Amino acid sequence: RGPQIQRQIFQLVSMLSVRSQILMRRLAAGSHGGLSVLRGVGQRSLSVRRKSGPRKAPRKTKANLLEMAKQRVDDMVTIFDQQFIEDNEITSIRLVGRKSDAEDEINEILPVEEAERIASDSDLSLVVVAAQAKPPVVRLTDLEQLEKREKEKMEEEESKREESGNAKEKGMRLRPNISEHDFEMKLNKVKEFLEKGNKVAVRVTTSNRIRRSFPNGLEETLGKVDATLDGHYGERRLVQANGDYMRIVQFSPLSNPGERKSA
Repeated sequence: RGPQIQRQIFQLVSMLSVRSQILMRRLAAGSHGGLSVLRGVGQRSLSVRRKSGPRKAPRKTKANLLEMAKQRVDDMVTIFDQQFIEDNEITSIRLVGRKSDAEDEINEILPVEEAERIASDSDLSLVVVAAQAKPPVVRLTDLEQLEKREKEKMEEEESKREESGNAKEKGMRLRPNISEHDFEMKLNKVKEFLEKGNKVAVRVTTSNRIRRSFPNGLEETLGKVDATLDGHYGERRLVQANGDYMRIVQFSPLSNPGERKSA
């Protein structure tokens, strides 16, 4: 039991140290509101919890794009944390990745505590790549760089939208676990946009946590959107797809405002 107790103590101390650093960073930034912290080793991502229900789309400033990029990364990755270890009852993993650009690629089976030590010493996070493998495959990942690349991609997308002259495009965000009431309110708003001659980009995103309860949530939610908007739009176009985690579908208004397509 001695090694097991030592491992638990190491994990507890590491977790407390990282969370203290996260809180200090947040306080230094002068931000307010509830925090949603990605639990793991090394770097962490912060995001502001938002109330569900319809709201005005935030202005896409650099700060907003960074928060949106962090949320998108949050949706895409599964952090290797204590909860994952306990849920899967694992004692070792296959660690892949580089501790730094100057070092060789790691690809070896290691005890969990050794992998956590390497990540902590390298100021990196552990991200699950293949949860079903025996043992699970986990990659050393620089989450800050991942968020930065995602932000640059979003800035490029925003720039292309502005260059296209599509100043009338509206947006609506949905998730598979949205309540029926919120779904109805948001889709009524989409109908209003279309009736006023605006194009609407409906973004449906999911996460690993949501997929446990809604494994086919993306396609089911889009199917529900299509059925609800039937007769209210002229054209439907898939604008962007990101694996099993995100779809953006653009709906164009009817060519003759005020006239609906027959169902």
